[in-house]
Amino acid sequence: MSKALIKELRTANTATLASARSLLNDVKDDTPAERAADLEKQHDTAMDEYRAREVKIERLEGIEAAEARAAAHGDTENRNRRPHPGDENAPTGDVNPLVYRDVFRKAIQHGVAELTPEERTMFVQNNRGGASPEERALATTSGATGGYLIPQDMLPEIDKAMAEWSPMMDGDVTRQMLSSRGNPVTAPTVDYTAQRGTLHTEGGATTDDGTSDPAIGQKILNAYIYKSGIVRVSIEMLQDSDWDMEAMLNELFGESLGQTCNAVLTLGDGTAKPEGILTFAGTGKTATATGALIGDELIDLQHSVLAPYRKSPKCRWQFNDTTLGTVRKLKDGDGNYLWQEANIRAGEPSTLLGHRYEINPDMPNIGVADSPVLFGDHGKFIVRKVGSPGMIVFREKYMNELEVGFMAYRRVDGAGLNGKALKKLTMAAA
Repeated sequence: MSKALIKELRTANTATLASARSLLNDVKDDTPAERAADLEKQHDTAMDEYRAREVKIERLEGIEAAEARAAAHGDTENRNRRPHPGDENAPTGDVNPLVYRDVFRKAIQHGVAELTPEERTMFVQNNRGGASPEERALATTSGATGGYLIPQDMLPEIDKAMAEWSPMMDGDVTRQMLSSRGNPVTAPTVDYTAQRGTLHTEGGATTDDGTSDPAIGQKILNAYIYKSGIVRVSIEMLQDSDWDMEAMLNELFGESLGQTCNAVLTLGDGTAKPEGILTFAGTGKTATATGALIGDELIDLQHSVLAPYRKSPKCRWQFNDTTLGTVRKLKDGDGNYLWQEANIRAGEPSTLLGHRYEINPDMPNIGVADSPVLFGDHGKFIVRKVGSPGMIVFREKYMNELEVGFMAYRRVDGAGLNGKALKKLTMAAA
């Protein structure tokens, strides 16, 4: 049923995109203002429908994947419970070896007190790097973690969910550094683009006066802890044997913790917190207006970044969804839209002036002296992730309402490495 519905939704979205493109194409320079406004309103409504279907598709696909995992897990358990032919003493119970992922799920759903001695031993050993699993008040300092450590084989799914809500945490967008401990790490910074070589004359001496030496600087990457809000889950859901723990964790971490980290990695000032990418980037173009963009300014911003950086696979734009709505209406002198629709069949993403873009909800809106647009090689911005995400469970705090609270945390830092690779467009001051 889900697969048929997913196919139906995708077919509808293909038709919706075609309709939205047709509506935009009908807006010409000589189109009456009232008619143009009506067409643009219809376009925006169509795209809202498209995005709503995409959300539904993602949820249905998540259910499909969860059901497939549950079915596979059930088949494995049934096979392991069967006696082996010829073995009169073959066990009839569960003979699966203990797996931390299963122990973790049981501890979250039913509490540490419900673990068997063997499960408790495994749980404590895996969480030895931090506080006791039954500790309720946690103090976090450099090099220590607390709460329940997420199983390693769940990290790819969790990181993927976080990346959907946080382009800055996406390894396809920024450069990622993974480390097991939170001690400070030194990252080199260097700009050698202004240096040129010299012609060598046979037998001639090489001048070594230091003028050609690269000025190598450094930035210190720390491990700041950012936490989500507390999410409360009913006892009924926790005790439901059909509840998909992993799907819920992905959703919780993706929404809350992803957005939390994205905000500081975008706007952080670098003082006792990460240096945000927008803080790091210099101004490549200043707009002539305080509240409006023109296409030529985007072209100027694009060319403020050196050509080699524009060839990087991580070179792209960043702006929020409101700014995208403005950018999509910009045209060149021949009436062609600067924004190019994605080619779904070919797997090609939407582009702006030939480059991909990321929707970052924490980028500023178009306004006086704000910087709503970023462009450049995002591989020159490094995001450090330390250890595994952690989750803290509050079992007693909300028991008067028969609920359990969950809070996630992640240790991260960020810093830019080359200022010539990333530039921003800044609106005019009032």
